[in-house]
Amino acid sequence: MIVVRPKVNTLFSIGVFLILIFSFFGVMINQYLSYTRPPLYISLLMVTSGALGFAILIKYLWNLKTISIGKERFEVRYPVRFRKIIYSGKEIIKWQEVKIKTWGGNYAELSIHFNADKKLDLSQQEHTEYDKTINYLNKKYKKLKK
Repeated sequence: MIVVRPKVNTLFSIGVFLILIFSFFGVMINQYLSYTRPPLYISLLMVTSGALGFAILIKYLWNLKTISIGKERFEVRYPVRFRKIIYSGKEIIKWQEVKIKTWGGNYAELSIHFNADKKLDLSQQEHTEYDKTINYLNKKYKKLKK
């Protein structure tokens, strides 16, 4: 059984970014409250930083997933949504791995396409057990590789 989760580095970097954004939001609220008539730029920065922070937090939490792969089945769990989706290996239409050489290294992404326009994306930089997932797909579903 292969269990694919978000890497700790990814969670840490997003957490640090959110702490910085919400800290800036707090400073802007403090500045806003300290004036009797606050300048327009403080109001704009406060609204922008708050909206940006909340949008990124909600988007990341909504898309957070854990994937269990084994016995020709793919189980995708979304803990925040309280939802579990199970795909059979027979539902795979195709899968492909895209590798891009960048200045800082290599970027690799895996896309698995299921019936009914369902798609599962994994990247080497953001998820654990990426290599084991590729080996499993090459072993079991080599003919569906695009």
